[in-house]
Amino acid sequence: MKYGVSSRDSLARAVACLEAEGRQHLFYAALELRCGIEARMQEYLSAWEHISAKKKKGWQIQVLGKNIEAEFKTGGKVVRWAIEDDVSGETLVIFYHTPVSRRLQELGSKLGDYLHSLKTSRSDSDPWWDDFRHLLHEATELLRQANVGTLLGPPLAKKGIQSAQMNIELRDEDAGKLLGNALLGRRAKISVSYLDEVPTELEPTAHRWGSTLMHHEGRVAWIHHDASAHPAIDQTYGYGHAIQEADR
Repeated sequence: MKYGVSSRDSLARAVACLEAEGRQHLFYAALELRCGIEARMQEYLSAWEHISAKKKKGWQIQVLGKNIEAEFKTGGKVVRWAIEDDVSGETLVIFYHTPVSRRLQELGSKLGDYLHSLKTSRSDSDPWWDDFRHLLHEATELLRQANVGTLLGPPLAKKGIQSAQMNIELRDEDAGKLLGNALLGRRAKISVSYLDEVPTELEPTAHRWGSTLMHHEGRVAWIHHDASAHPAIDQTYGYGHAIQEADR
């Protein structure tokens, strides 16, 4: 069986470790969570051609966090990108970019402290174990949230071009074609919101991740866009057309 190295692969193994019996599995879970956090942040950076190879190869969580903020400038917010049919008002699809939160970055750094040999033996009743489990469960939930979205960063505009580049995770090529066909030729209203946290329940039209992923670059054009408004809350970008097929 192939050993998966994505953030979601590490998350799945961490969950399995937490469900296993034996305290040794807590340390294995800590390792997987630490790797999953690093991997998710690297996945965000690796999806964009304009980001330098040096930034993409980083592994220190604090450095990765600074590099991501320097490129995306979202302030750690969850990005909600909704595409609506301008004629019917129907919501065609909603994409989310769910970042590795500052709290998860803090937990990731703390997890590194557990990946060294213990200096003293601890009894089964030592509260240290409960504190360790609590940290692991919190990190697991926050890493799950970071993997809910399928936008590998917020859509970014290129200078001099009235279009936004989107890097989206799709389950397979057929999903990409279906997505492209659903949007192609539609006059669409694009609305972007910046949220403090991932919604407890995503909308039925929200695009979700699957077990098998591919990167897809698509573009949505709009007629007018005030770049100075980014990252304004609930900023509506205007009207345009979904102009690229998903399998391009």
